[in-house]
Amino acid sequence: MLNMQQLSELIRNYEYLNEQKKEIAAQLKRFEEQTDAAKAAVITGMLDIAESADVDVTVAVDGRKYSIQTKDFFGIPADKKDEAFQQLRETGLGGLIVEKVDPRTLTKTLREIQEVNQGVFPDDYTGLLGTLNQYSETVLYSRKV
Repeated sequence: MLNMQQLSELIRNYEYLNEQKKEIAAQLKRFEEQTDAAKAAVITGMLDIAESADVDVTVAVDGRKYSIQTKDFFGIPADKKDEAFQQLRETGLGGLIVEKVDPRTLTKTLREIQEVNQGVFPDDYTGLLGTLNQYSETVLYSRKV
């Protein structure tokens, strides 16, 4: 069994690792921003050369070949979701539609329903609860003292 000093050391180690994790996440974000900026500069440079020489540009650097290609991408704006989903169904592309429930939102909502009903679910939730995975997890909370 741990004594309080050993437990305190475990908590300090946890905090150290948590801070390292945050620092690495911040570094990753900076690297992603720098990578995106570098990629944009390469694309701009290749487009400038391609336009001035009126040719496709391919560059080999350190055993890798780089070229650019313009591709079209499609997305559905939030305000057109219902209309787009209907059109997808009508054109035979309804299989592309994926419904998703965020587990955090589901958990929060079900907890609120439980709280309102003194810790139990209404009877009409029996069918729903039978379709869900429910598990318990011990969570560590930390706050400044």
